[in-house]
Amino acid sequence: EYPFWIPGRQESYCGSPTFNITCRDKNPILKISDDDYIIRDIFYTNNSLLLSQAELYDVGNRCPTPQHNFSTGGTPFCYGPEIVDLFFFYNCTEPYQEETYAVDCASNVSHHAFAVFHTELLDGRNHSELSCQPPVSAPVTIDSLKRLLSMNYTDVLKKGFVLQWDGDSCSKCRSSGGECGSYDNEFVCYCDDHKHLKTCDVGKQGRVLHSIENLLHIPYKYDC
Repeated sequence: EYPFWIPGRQESYCGSPTFNITCRDKNPILKISDDDYIIRDIFYTNNSLLLSQAELYDVGNRCPTPQHNFSTGGTPFCYGPEIVDLFFFYNCTEPYQEETYAVDCASNVSHHAFAVFHTELLDGRNHSELSCQPPVSAPVTIDSLKRLLSMNYTDVLKKGFVLQWDGDSCSKCRSSGGECGSYDNEFVCYCDDHKHLKTCDVGKQGRVLHSIENLLHIPYKYDC
């Protein structure tokens, strides 16, 4: 359903260009920050979705740890409510145990790895971040910090996190009796008569777009 679409199975006008998803082992995959995320649920009522990093579910990966900072930059998404960052520190020459998650699979005798919600805890316990590689951040939905600290880091990450997108244009289109789609990488409202830029209500913008299509002989049939 708009704005999501699957290249190769659906036409590009069925969704928004930045919402294309792929399928892997029957799971819908969305790529963000050069990493793959499983879409665990989509909430169209408030334009949000729940994601978890796909690597966490790869049975062949014995050490599923984030390797890139997560960022919504360059995407149509923003963070949902109650999202905090979990910071992963790798190749630390000093061990650290308090209020952190052990990442034993990325540790050895001389180099340590761990994760922590609040990096200021390290300075407060005289642990220098300079003894580690720059941290890698991963978003997490937080409810009870006490409960989260009783879990291991993989279970915390598997809880996933919520992102939101702006669905105002599509809501207005559907309210006017149209279906949401895209044309030339821009949002359009597909109506019974033709494409409109915003809604199916007759207006100057809709007539202008219709005139351009007539000149270019572009069909406006919408079938997803």
